[in-house]
Amino acid sequence: MTYRSIFGGAASFYARYRHKCHGKIVNVLKSEFQLDGTGRLLDLGAGSGQSSIPYIKLFREIIAVEVNPEMMAEGKKKLAEMNIKNIKYHNSAAEDIEESLGLFQLTICGSSFHWMDKTKVLGKLEGLIEPSGGIAIFSSIGGVTGLWNSLEPIDIKIKRIIQRYLGEKRKAGKEEIYSQDQKSFTDYLSESQFNQFKEYSIPISYTQSIDEYLGLLFSTSFANQELFGEEIKNFENEVRSCLKSEFPEGNLTRRENLYLCIAKRGRMGKKRIK
Repeated sequence: MTYRSIFGGAASFYARYRHKCHGKIVNVLKSEFQLDGTGRLLDLGAGSGQSSIPYIKLFREIIAVEVNPEMMAEGKKKLAEMNIKNIKYHNSAAEDIEESLGLFQLTICGSSFHWMDKTKVLGKLEGLIEPSGGIAIFSSIGGVTGLWNSLEPIDIKIKRIIQRYLGEKRKAGKEEIYSQDQKSFTDYLSESQFNQFKEYSIPISYTQSIDEYLGLLFSTSFANQELFGEEIKNFENEVRSCLKSEFPEGNLTRRENLYLCIAKRGRMGKKRIK
C-alpha cells in the first residue's frame, strides 16, 4: 500500500473541500508550545496544505512532507495563490525523513498518523524535534471523513450506499481494504521517547452544503471517484438524492468532535499528563 494509491484521484477534492486545521487546535498549540513566529514546524502527511497554512504566522519556516505528487501540486498551487513564502514542500514518505531537515519546535500530523508506520516515524522524530518541542496529532471524529464510524443517521445511510457499490469492507484506495490498527496512538507514544501526552476532545459545529458533503466524500480513501469507475455518476446521483430527501433546504448542520493529542519527551518513563 502506498499513500499515492490510497488517495489516487482525490487530490483536487482534498484541496478544495478538506477543512483546514481548526482555530481551536491552533490556539491550544500556540499556548502549549509558546509559539511566537521564530521556530520551525514539520507537517507530516501534509496533503494539500490544510494543516500547515493556519500556522504561517506562528513559525518562521514550515516543512510540509508529502509523498503524493498530486497532493503536492495542489498544495504548491494554493501557496502560490495565497503568496505564502514560508512553507516548503518536501517530497517524501514520513517514514523516510532524515535529520538533514534540521530541528523543529513542533511536528504535526493532521488526519495522517493512522496511515504511517508509527513506531518508525516516532523513532525518526527523536532526532528532529528540539528538546523542549513535541508532537501534535489531530483529526476529526465523525463528519464525512469519519463517516465509516459515524453514528449520525445520514452518514449511516450514505455508508450503506457506498457499500452497495464497493462492498461491505472499507476501502483504502483502489487495491486495498482498510485494516484498523489494534493499538491506539497513545500506545505507540508510550513506547517512544514522547511518552508524556495530553488528549483533548474539542466539540465543533458548522453548516455544510450538499456539494461540500460530496466533495469531502470524494476526498477520502474509501469513496474517491476512481473507486467507482463507470458507476460514478450513478453513485453521485444516488447520494445527492438521499441528501436532498433528508435536507430539502440543501444544508446540513454538523456537530462533531476534534481529537488532539499533544506529546512531549518524558523524563521518568511512561506517564500520562492529566
